[in-house]
Amino acid sequence: LAALPSCAWARPAAAPALPLMLARDASAGADPAGHLVSEKYDGVRAFWDGRRLRFRSGREVAAPRWFVERLPPLPLDGEMWLGRGTFDALSAAVRRAQPLDAEWRQLRYLLFDLAHAAGPFASRAAALERLAHQLAWPPLQAVRQDVLADRAALQRRLDAVVAGGGEGLMLHRADALHVPGRSTALVKLKPLPD
Repeated sequence: LAALPSCAWARPAAAPALPLMLARDASAGADPAGHLVSEKYDGVRAFWDGRRLRFRSGREVAAPRWFVERLPPLPLDGEMWLGRGTFDALSAAVRRAQPLDAEWRQLRYLLFDLAHAAGPFASRAAALERLAHQLAWPPLQAVRQDVLADRAALQRRLDAVVAGGGEGLMLHRADALHVPGRSTALVKLKPLPD
């Protein structure tokens, strides 16, 4: 964990909405140049502040103790995920006041950012991969980030993800610092906008 970027996280006093980086819709003809591209997972956003797992709203997720005890003591931003086409079952599992171990043993926490860490996104993504490798715990996975050559490659990747039942793609500027709120440094590309 020593090789990870330093984090400057200040936890809010109450549980208001978290200061997360949020995506905008990609413009027509989005260009992947300068971006890292990943699948857009249809899961439930979950933020680990180093002590508590919380929804995007700031409300705490009632996760089993054995699950949160395996998470590292640094802020992580990701998505609770069960698989493509399983959003309703996932949502029910993570929103229960009393978590069911059998359900949680099927879930994965897909990490897409070292929240509030210093440095550009490319460095944070690489650090997440190292972290997931070091922890070697299958439910905790770094989201694969790819460099795509051009718009045609981006369209092929989008078509493949959607054909496989996926929702779309995320394009994150490789040089972007973590800045809370909606940003053009992070965009979502879907066949149909939200």
